Amino acid sequence: MKKSTFLLYRQLKASSLFLAVGFAALMLLSGWLSTQTHASYPQPEGRSIAQYAPTGSGFSRVDLSTPATDTITSTLYLPVVNHSIVQTVTILAAQPAWTANWWQWISRLNSIPIYQQGTVDCGLGQTGDVWFLAGSEGNSPIVRKCAVPPNKTFVVPLQTIAWANEGAEDLTVPEKRAVLDSVYSDAQPGPLNTKICRLESSVNGEVVSNERLESPPFLYKGDPEAVADGFWYAFKLISGTHTVKFRGTLCDFNNDTPTNDIAVTYTILVDSGETSPGVKWQLFVWNTNIKPEATGCSPSDPDGVVPCDAVSLGRNSIYAATPPWHYEAPDAGAVLTVVDTASSGDQFEVFDNNVSFGFTSPARGDADCPVPEGGDPGVCLEQPGMSFGTFVLGPGAHSITIKPVTGSFVGVGYFRIAPATSRWHER
Repeated sequence: MKKSTFLLYRQLKASSLFLAVGFAALMLLSGWLSTQTHASYPQPEGRSIAQYAPTGSGFSRVDLSTPATDTITSTLYLPVVNHSIVQTVTILAAQPAWTANWWQWISRLNSIPIYQQGTVDCGLGQTGDVWFLAGSEGNSPIVRKCAVPPNKTFVVPLQTIAWANEGAEDLTVPEKRAVLDSVYSDAQPGPLNTKICRLESSVNGEVVSNERLESPPFLYKGDPEAVADGFWYAFKLISGTHTVKFRGTLCDFNNDTPTNDIAVTYTILVDSGETSPGVKWQLFVWNTNIKPEATGCSPSDPDGVVPCDAVSLGRNSIYAATPPWHYEAPDAGAVLTVVDTASSGDQFEVFDNNVSFGFTSPARGDADCPVPEGGDPGVCLEQPGMSFGTFVLGPGAHSITIKPVTGSFVGVGYFRIAPATSRWHER
C-alpha cells in the first residue's frame, strides 16, 4: 500500500477514490479503498468500511444517460439563482471549474485548513477574487473565525469527492464519474455502502440552496483527468461580521446511521479596508545554546543562529536583519508587537536601548500556532496560550532586542513596528 494518511481502510479492486466528505478525502488505491485526509502529520487509523463486491475483474459500468437516483435529483439538486439576503449577502451560482480549483487548492496546502479550529487564516493559499472555505474530518462539529478582505467570492463544498487514477489504473472519465455518483446515491449502495442523507447551508441564519456539480477534468495526484463531484454554494459578503454554516452527512445505505458528518461554522469578519498590512512582520529566530538573544535567520542576518531555509516565511513578512533592530518613531509614537509562532510555550523579554520593556504574555504548552509558507502570523495573536505582547514606543530612535526566557531552546517568532496612527498595530 502506498504510504499516506488514512482514516479508514478496506480492500477493494479498482481505482483511487478521494472522498472529501466536507473536505476529508476518500481514496480507492489499487486493491484498496480508504479515506484520506491529506494531513501533513500522522493520523490514527479509524474504523473499516463495508467491502464493495466488484463485478468480474472491475467495477460494473453505470449508464450515465439516466440519473442514478430520482430522489437525489428531486430533493438535492436545488436551484441556485442570484439574489440578496437582507442586503448583506449576495448568493451566486457556483461554477463547475471552481470545484476543480478547490481540490487543487486543498492539495497544495496538504489539507491544513481541514484540521484547524478557532481563529484561522482564511487567506492561506488564496489568490484572486474567488476564495475557498474548508470543512472537517467529519468527526465532530468545528467552529472557526477569520478576517477577510472585501469583494471576495466564497466557495463552499458541503460534500465533495474526487477520483484520480494512480499507478497502472486507467479508468475513463465516465467510469470515474459513475463511481463518484454511486457514493451519494440512495438507489444503489456504491463502494462505500453510503448515501447522502443531509445537506444544510446558510448565511446569517438564512437558508441558502446548494447545488450538485461535476467538475471538468483537472490535474490532481498526477492524473490530468481527475474528476470531482459534490454539493456546493457560493456567495459574496459586504463589510461586517457574518455567520456561515454548512453541514453534509453521509449515512449508511441500509440503516441511515451517519458515517461521516461534516458540520462547520465560520464567523467571518469582512474588513472594509485594506486587510493586508502595509507594515510587514519580521521573522526572528533563536537558539539559546548559541546566543541568549534572538537573531535574524542566516543569511539575512550573517550572525543568525538558524538558517532561513529551515523556517517558513509568513505572508506580508520579511526576514529580520541583524539585531538590535533600529526604528525611528514619528511624533505620534509607534507600537511594537511581538508574537511567538510554531510550537508554543515560549515567552520573551523585550528591550529598547538595552532597557527592559517588559515581558510578553505567559505561554501555554499546548497552544501551538504553526505559520506555514504564506500564512498570516497575526493569527497567532488570537490563539489562546500563545505568548505575545504590545509595547508603546515614544517618538524618536529605538533599538530593539528580544530575549527568550522560557520554552524551547530553539524557535521562531515575529515582531512588527507600526506607527501609532496606523490601524495595523491592532492586529
